[in-house]
Amino acid sequence: MTPIPLPPRRARLPLLLALCAGLLAVGSGRGAESAPVLLSQTGGGSSWSTVAELTAAAERGNARACAQLGEMLLRGSEVPPDGPRALALLEQAARAGEASAAFRLGMLLESGDSVSPDPARAVAYFRAAAAGGIAEAFRNVGVAYSTGRGVKRDYAEAYSWLLLATKHATAGTVADELRAYLTQLRRPELIAAGERRAPALERELAQTSVAKALPAPAPLVFTAPSAAVEDPAGEPPVKLVAPSGRLLRWPSLAALRRAADQGTPDALTALGQALLEGKLLPEDSALATGLLERAAKAGSADAAHLLAELHTKGTKVKRDDALAFTYTLQAARGGVRASLFNLGALYANGRGTATNYPEALAWLIVAQHYNLDTGQVTRIRNYLAQTQPAQIPLAEKRAAERIREIDARRD
Repeated sequence: MTPIPLPPRRARLPLLLALCAGLLAVGSGRGAESAPVLLSQTGGGSSWSTVAELTAAAERGNARACAQLGEMLLRGSEVPPDGPRALALLEQAARAGEASAAFRLGMLLESGDSVSPDPARAVAYFRAAAAGGIAEAFRNVGVAYSTGRGVKRDYAEAYSWLLLATKHATAGTVADELRAYLTQLRRPELIAAGERRAPALERELAQTSVAKALPAPAPLVFTAPSAAVEDPAGEPPVKLVAPSGRLLRWPSLAALRRAADQGTPDALTALGQALLEGKLLPEDSALATGLLERAAKAGSADAAHLLAELHTKGTKVKRDDALAFTYTLQAARGGVRASLFNLGALYANGRGTATNYPEALAWLIVAQHYNLDTGQVTRIRNYLAQTQPAQIPLAEKRAAERIREIDARRD
């Protein structure tokens, strides 16, 4: 990211961390009958000396055995992988009250790994896991409320969950960062509401069970690459993460090419990204740029972000600050988080456009809203307070309007 040259006053605003991505650990033995290692989240209890014993226990409905066997089948650890059966066993275990299984399913639904991503359902599974005492679940729900992912953004509710996460030693610095952020926003009432809510929330969780806290049953369809339909040529499935964080999938590289030939914006973007990275395909910057330009013209914010980076760096294409600004503006309006900050920096630096600190402040406030900030908002706000104080409320109003536009586009 481009640094913003302002008076050397430093202030740090919070960068709320994304949902923690730690997976439940399962031992990987050498032989099919080696002793499985208990899931780290189960807290001990029943154990089995062989996979056969574990399988038999799962067939008898032992919730912990179902959770462990499901994890092993999902990873292909000591048993052949079987995604659909793994999900069924994890769901069975969660419904029987196994908190670790609820947490694992929440992680899968949050990340989109092995199932279609469903942030709202993920939060519900995390709630159930928290009711069962899984410490990490408190933090995940708190971050979900603070970022508005899967639930409506609610800073007071977020703070209450993060206070409980602190009590379970899993909050890290997120609770302190949120408190500092709310203090800077001059919203002490949200802090107080979160503090009042935390004890009541703790009592609510103590009075419910994992099974009761789970959402209504719904099919979990296995979508990992190994389950994808392969192209007749036998090519493996393609999976790419776009700059916006969206997971883009195709059954094969040939299928991706066909979709790009048909002008599908996501396919054009993914193919251009693959050609830039040089992993799935040999690197070809010229072809990648052409594909990304087509995708951006069709409205892809992800493609615009990639083009902005290319023209900003000037390594694989000719540097062009004006084009970089144009594409950054498109990507930011499309809600690509990194571009939100970059656009504010371009306005502040006068790179590719005229220097405009009020507009820089507006876009950096938007970036801060989506938890992407490096302390620049405070520096620019202080600078404008000395030079153009009347512009601050106008910038804040524009920021609020843009946040509503981005949220509406996402919905």
